Amino acid sequence: MPLLLALDVVLSPILAEQATFAPNQTPRLSTTVQAGSDAFFGTMCWQVTHLGRVVDGPHEASLDLEPQTSVEMQFLPEQLPAGDRGFLCEVVLRDHEGVELVRANGAFEVAADWTRFPRYGYLTQFNKPANADALLRPLRDGLINVVQVYDWMDEHHRPWRVGYDYWQDIAARDPWVSRSKLLELIDVGQDFGMASMAYNLMYGAYENYQSTSPIEPSWGLYRSGGVQDAHPLNIPGWETQSLALFDPGHDGWQDWIADRTAEAFQAMPFDGWHIDTLGDRGSVFDDAGQSIDLASSYTDFLAAMRSALPGQDFSVNAVGDFGGPDLRAQDAWDVAYYELWDHPDQDDYADLRSFLATHHRDSDVAPVVAGYVNYDLAQQYNGQAPGQFNHTSVLLAQSAVLASGGWLVSRGDGSAMLCNEYFPNRNLQASPDLLGDVDRFHHFAVAYENLLRDGLQEGSGSIAFGDASVPTSTNGDTGAVWTFRTTREGDECANRYDVVHLVDLRRASDPRWRDPAGVAQSQPVLVDQTIQIEFTAPWSESRLWFAAPEWQGGRAVMLDATVSGNQVSATVPFLEHWGMVWIEYRTEPGTCGCPSDLNEDGFVGFSDVLEVVASWGPCLGCLADVNNDGAVEFADLLQVLADYGDCF
Repeated sequence: MPLLLALDVVLSPILAEQATFAPNQTPRLSTTVQAGSDAFFGTMCWQVTHLGRVVDGPHEASLDLEPQTSVEMQFLPEQLPAGDRGFLCEVVLRDHEGVELVRANGAFEVAADWTRFPRYGYLTQFNKPANADALLRPLRDGLINVVQVYDWMDEHHRPWRVGYDYWQDIAARDPWVSRSKLLELIDVGQDFGMASMAYNLMYGAYENYQSTSPIEPSWGLYRSGGVQDAHPLNIPGWETQSLALFDPGHDGWQDWIADRTAEAFQAMPFDGWHIDTLGDRGSVFDDAGQSIDLASSYTDFLAAMRSALPGQDFSVNAVGDFGGPDLRAQDAWDVAYYELWDHPDQDDYADLRSFLATHHRDSDVAPVVAGYVNYDLAQQYNGQAPGQFNHTSVLLAQSAVLASGGWLVSRGDGSAMLCNEYFPNRNLQASPDLLGDVDRFHHFAVAYENLLRDGLQEGSGSIAFGDASVPTSTNGDTGAVWTFRTTREGDECANRYDVVHLVDLRRASDPRWRDPAGVAQSQPVLVDQTIQIEFTAPWSESRLWFAAPEWQGGRAVMLDATVSGNQVSATVPFLEHWGMVWIEYRTEPGTCGCPSDLNEDGFVGFSDVLEVVASWGPCLGCLADVNNDGAVEFADLLQVLADYGDCF
């Protein structure tokens, strides 16, 4: 994330010390102000917002810096609304005359459990020389709150040989995996508010399992000819050339893999098991030739693992949604993880939205998507001579997944990004600008997670966007701005939220959201475009908001809305890859913004002072009772006068 420059003063990004804060913690964020060749005298003003409404602040601090000196400023939000929520810390730097020089924003989250809004990253480096801070800090700065610890195991069927401190992974990489490094990574992750999920296959063993373990072939999955099913690898130099597969519902296999996993977790305190699968295997049988319903066996396996491994979290990769319907029906997983490929019902933009809408309809568990952007492009390069990700492809994929209520696994190992199902693959590299943009999207997703991922449902109603020169589509067509709606129930400030998403697919040349060949192209940014949205009457005290990850640091602004019948119109100030407009349905006035802004016009002014004077005296529940002590008095007037001006 680049620094922000204003005249001769530099303001670093606003970063949280942890990817997730527990409800009993005080969130801690910081930035650094660096003076240039001249001294700097001014002020820093900061506030915390939730869905655009001020919930803490504004606060102000004076700055007095000598030339070429810097100071770290810390922000400690207090008295935030309860519940699992995302927030935006908004910071403004002003000179000694009060002139605004620069703004910077950073998101943070307070949540009781990371599984509420999982934000996956990954790790593939566990050797002794690996730098835990360098691998994890960039992910924390991008607000990733859980890492998939990928291919850390000794063998799939025996993840850890009891007592061993070093071992080779399946690819026989050097240096070897270090148990002490895994312990360090887990510890550093915990300090950063990040969970560590141990990757392993649900039902696989090395091809030589019979000579290295007491595993019985009778526990296996079989093809119609009586041959045990196997997943081919055929990669020279790897420790096994195939993985023998087993029945997830067989008691013998469940007991074996649960015991071996418990041994590993006792030696390395992972937060849970990221359970991989291999998708649809076709017709499979037990050793007696009886048909096995592999998809429905996933929930049986999970129930057994929960019993054997209490206190652990479980995510399951339902590849191509195989096994997904049963898992959703029972909400058997803590995190729903979907590796999506080129299935005709999952590969284009509209398919992606429909797929995630189905998930939200059927499950309350948060979904994560693994889709390898620029997959075909990556095949043209190698790790020694890598290519570059298509910047636009990546941001459109992020836009489509986040707007549809999911999370796209992309970042890992410090500055790496995924382009292949083998996570250590480095055929493509991300530029520093792209990494910064992905982080911006991550911060935006956290700041507005309660609109994007909290009780999400499909929305309805007409949308008209742009002037005659802007093509639009409701079906995710390339060459047009894609418009669609979601909705969620209300909270203490609103009766309901309707969200309109605008994804600029004028930039897309391939209708497939992973853009395998990397052919997406940049387009001019759209500015000051009209939007007309059908709403559910009455409008009453409702509000219309706008925010975008690439505009003003993701901060929300209230739009000047014009209401006619059941249509509300406004001007959208900016659209690059993705932006959203939302209706905050309200039937009564309230003080959900800056408490001193009694009429909620975004400005504390003379009318608010008059309201305090008019309400003077005992007044339970009055808007003018800013401090909620049951009376409008001198303390309330002082607070309104102190907040006079923009509600910031």
